[in-house]
Amino acid sequence: IDNKKVLYFGYATTLCSFIYFLVYTIQVKTVNVRAVGEAGSVVGFADVNQFFYDYLGFNKFFYFISEICGFFAIAVMAFFALIGVLSLVNTKSLKKVDYRLYILAGGYFIMLAFYALFEKMIVNYRPLILDGEEALEASYPSSHTFLAIFVFTSACVLFPVFIKKKKIARIASIVSIVMMVVGVLTRFLSGAHWFTDIVGSLLLGAALVSLFTSVLNTVNYKKKR
Repeated sequence: IDNKKVLYFGYATTLCSFIYFLVYTIQVKTVNVRAVGEAGSVVGFADVNQFFYDYLGFNKFFYFISEICGFFAIAVMAFFALIGVLSLVNTKSLKKVDYRLYILAGGYFIMLAFYALFEKMIVNYRPLILDGEEALEASYPSSHTFLAIFVFTSACVLFPVFIKKKKIARIASIVSIVMMVVGVLTRFLSGAHWFTDIVGSLLLGAALVSLFTSVLNTVNYKKKR
């Protein structure tokens, strides 16, 4: 990126994405709220959510696949963490660790902060009590979904940087895209979340990716000058 206007557009897009997510979250909490969940739990956009849940129900196979994709996302996070640790050990200097890893770590921190926030500030609960659980858990936004979007998309950006063999980097990127799509679709089809939980996660995931790329492009721009 060598044009400041492009950088400004990136931050404007990021700001609009987070605002849209905030507005949508408020709507989920206030629009068409009715008790349609298990144990009388209430949810916004009740008519739409009930329609999709009645149509899809709960699917253990899709839920299992989505869980596998979640483990792959954690493995990707561990991969970049390992690169950072090895770089620190080899250089013995925090300053010599690649700046892109710090930006990625910041993205992971923000992502996990949103997860912790919505575990405490519950917007709505799951449609059902899953096996092994004693009560309904927080459901909005779907952490598996926004984790898959951010982790796999950011990985596609950085794989070509840290994997020297282009063919392997290309394969890793393709696999990441596939895992992201499969993870999001199977999480929706599993019925473990309301439809609006998935939509909210898509919005949050897109906002996080926009923030990550905007910061990355800004630092790249400054380093080239």
